[in-house]
Amino acid sequence: MTPKNSVTFPPNFVKLTLVHLMVDSHLLAVIKKLPKLRLRMLKMKYCGYSEGKMDLSGDVKGDSFPQLEVLHIVNPYGLSEVTCTDDVSMPKLNKVLLEELPSEIRISEWLAKLRM
Repeated sequence: MTPKNSVTFPPNFVKLTLVHLMVDSHLLAVIKKLPKLRLRMLKMKYCGYSEGKMDLSGDVKGDSFPQLEVLHIVNPYGLSEVTCTDDVSMPKLNKVLLEELPSEIRISEWLAKLRM
């Protein structure tokens, strides 16, 4: 039985699109920990970022996006930086799509190399 405040996803879940949602490090940590997640595309459209910086790096427990191939961010607000300090966290990432991005947003060097 699933607790009332939890969400379950099918094991073949490969794409997640967040629209008009407030994103913070806690939400990203929850997404990284989804069991059996084979997430290949993470798309965030018109999302707000309460902490300013979005860090996609893995943590000390090894939580990351091991299957993620595409990161797509569209017209974010409140976002000042997108970073990933290592390529181990997202070893399959091969495309970063950034649309309607304010010019003052900083992108880490590794993510910038994958920008389309």
